[in-house]
Amino acid sequence: SPLLGKLDELLASTEHTAPSIQQIRANLGITSTRLVELSMLQDPPLVAKYWMKDARELSYDMEDCLDLDQVAGGGEEADWIDRIAGFRSRVEEANRRYERYNLDSILGSSTNIPIDHRLKPAVGKPAMEHVGMEGPMDELRRWLTDEAQELKVVSIVGVGGVGKSTFAQKLWRKLGGQFDCRAFVHTAKKPDMRRILRSILSQVRPRQQPEVCEVHNLEDLRKHLLDKRYFIIVEDLWDTSVWDVVSRAFPKGNCGSRIVTTTKFEEVALTSCGYHSKYVFKIKPLSEDLSKELIVRRVFVSGKGCPQQCSAILDEITNKCGGLPLALNIIASLLSCQHEVLEHWKHARDFLCNSLRTNPTFDEILKQVVNLCYNSLPHCLKTCLLYFSIYPENYTVMKEDLVKQWAAEGFLCATKGEEIMAVAVSCFDRLVNLGLIQPMIS
Repeated sequence: SPLLGKLDELLASTEHTAPSIQQIRANLGITSTRLVELSMLQDPPLVAKYWMKDARELSYDMEDCLDLDQVAGGGEEADWIDRIAGFRSRVEEANRRYERYNLDSILGSSTNIPIDHRLKPAVGKPAMEHVGMEGPMDELRRWLTDEAQELKVVSIVGVGGVGKSTFAQKLWRKLGGQFDCRAFVHTAKKPDMRRILRSILSQVRPRQQPEVCEVHNLEDLRKHLLDKRYFIIVEDLWDTSVWDVVSRAFPKGNCGSRIVTTTKFEEVALTSCGYHSKYVFKIKPLSEDLSKELIVRRVFVSGKGCPQQCSAILDEITNKCGGLPLALNIIASLLSCQHEVLEHWKHARDFLCNSLRTNPTFDEILKQVVNLCYNSLPHCLKTCLLYFSIYPENYTVMKEDLVKQWAAEGFLCATKGEEIMAVAVSCFDRLVNLGLIQPMIS
């Protein structure tokens, strides 16, 4: 933990270490190990939750004490030793209560199987596997590349996790170079319209300095696009009112411009297409055969296929994912970490069967699949993932800044010979590989 690392640094820099501090360090190591083990439980009992809360508060108090000492300039060695020694009784009491509550027995009865966080993503494998997309993608491409010169708006509609963003990103990469300018923007349930318009303008006018790209009204963007063949993707529209505002910035013209929107809602899709239903492209969940193919291709990189002993379990897992590519990719990434451990497969199946009874909604399926993956994460990855909650919805985070923040917050510990930044980057890559972080297209 960060606290143990800070304490070790202080102990290493101190010539005469009091035996009491060494004992606190040893006891604190036991407390920290127990806290991490309990945090891996999917649903710990109330007594364990209370113990973990108290243990964390103890850790925070000790870390604050060390940080304040450093800010104050260190002071005399005896001073900080006395301050840390004052926590000795709290550390010992925490360990006594752990034993008194018999929390070891809770760990012994747990069925949770954590991801082997030492395993790295398979070399050359994408973060997301895609199957069954070729036909629909060709159809979409034909719609967008015909010779019609009038502005055409195509909307991709489907439930969450069905692959709308994947289609949009593939179109962006395949077709974007054919246009004079292009932009890819994400909206949200409660969008910041000024941010959206500013983002579009900065992308279609990339040579302008960012501070010059201030949008005072829709006319700035409209004038810039007036005589250009543009390609705009507006992702995750929630409401027709958002489209009503954004669409005013796009001149209709006869330059062969194209706009793609994605949404969960058919009414929003129809509105953005001017109620031309032929331009509403509906994405359906994958069939059971394609779902199984997706998991097998991602889990068994060598191409050997699914072992016989896992086949029946795989069928049950596939059935519970409802044909949602996002859910299937997350499950496949989870299983690929330890694809030779049958117990791991059984645990995933049992969790999904217990949490998804009959006729679950697609949102419920996604929620439980993410829940399974999150519960299986090692403690450090859970902390890194939860850090995203400090950002607003649909906020774009720069990878370089994020990993520096993880390291600075003390979320990660490097083993001997490791650089802390390398550990942070590795954690980021693992979360991307598991489908829990969505990389932005460049």
